[in-house]
Amino acid sequence: MREYSWPGPIRREDGRVCETAQEYFCGPFFDNNGRFFYEDLIPDRKLDDTVSFLAGGEREAFLDFAKRMLVWHPDARKTAGELAGHPFLQPRQRSA
Repeated sequence: MREYSWPGPIRREDGRVCETAQEYFCGPFFDNNGRFFYEDLIPDRKLDDTVSFLAGGEREAFLDFAKRMLVWHPDARKTAGELAGHPFLQPRQRSA
C-alpha cells in the first residue's frame, strides 16, 4: 500500500489533503522486509488467555470457531457460510 495512490485526493479530519494511504495514515508502518515498526503496541496475550467465561469442550470449540474467523489474510479466513456449520454453533443434544 505504500506506493498505492487513490483515484482522487482525500481530506483527513484535520483538513490535510492526502493523495496516498501513507500520507493519510502518516506511515510508513512496515520496513522493506515487511516487519511492523511498532510491535511494542501489539498486546502480549493470546486469544486462549482471554476466554475465561467457558470451560472444557465448549471452550475449545469456541476457540476453534473464533480462530477460523480471526485469520489475517482474507483468502484463508472462513466465510460466514462455512462457519455456520461449525460445531460451536450447533445445538447441544441434551440427554433425557
